[in-house]
Amino acid sequence: MNFISRALRQMRFESALGSDIDWVRANYLISWAPELNCIYFETPKVGCSSIKGELQAALGLYQERGNIHNKKGSPLLSPKDDIGQFLERLKTPNDLKFTFVRNPYSRVLSAYMDKVLRDSPKSSRYRKELSLDESVAPSFLKFLQAVQRTPDKERDIHWMTQSRLTYFGVVAMDYVGRFENFEYDLTRLLKTIGVHRDGEEYRGRQHATDASSKLNKYYCNDSQKLVYQVYREDFENYSYSADFDLFGE
Repeated sequence: MNFISRALRQMRFESALGSDIDWVRANYLISWAPELNCIYFETPKVGCSSIKGELQAALGLYQERGNIHNKKGSPLLSPKDDIGQFLERLKTPNDLKFTFVRNPYSRVLSAYMDKVLRDSPKSSRYRKELSLDESVAPSFLKFLQAVQRTPDKERDIHWMTQSRLTYFGVVAMDYVGRFENFEYDLTRLLKTIGVHRDGEEYRGRQHATDASSKLNKYYCNDSQKLVYQVYREDFENYSYSADFDLFGE
């Protein structure tokens, strides 16, 4: 019965949103809070830990560092928790559908620095998934080439396109914040859903890399061109300039 129930929930979800992101990852990436009348479509490496931390705190159960993304202990729901109510709330204008996006140049560099460059068992696993030498940190360019060889649907969520993660063209977002204006946009979002910040800002920044300030150190002409090729739809869908020289906070 449980298997049938899960299958039916998945079928209902995919009939509404498609299967561009598999059911398991969709439940990890989508967080909704009935009490706050909002649905958050997560984009990894775009302040997601801070956003989840603020939402959890508003619901009275802030998870400490390292547990923010653990759905089992989170007050934030996944679509599977009540697929019927989730789909209804997805259609109603009373619930705010929102996401945050980031310039693809800095987002993919942040993912590389946080998940692949570090000397850790997790980094070895990510390298292996990209068919790279798991014992040696690859150059940024080699990492990008490995990402390009992987179909977007099969990529790790940290370097999957933001257009896929946000269901661009399928879900009409009510609010799209930008990482480049993160503090202002997050504060504005929280006010919109009736959340008063308690002064403890930027919760859960353990994965921050400050990649935006390190672009010149890692980028060359080849890597810049490759990022534009791989993430062209993100540049176009979210109006980011392909001109590297114009990039700025």
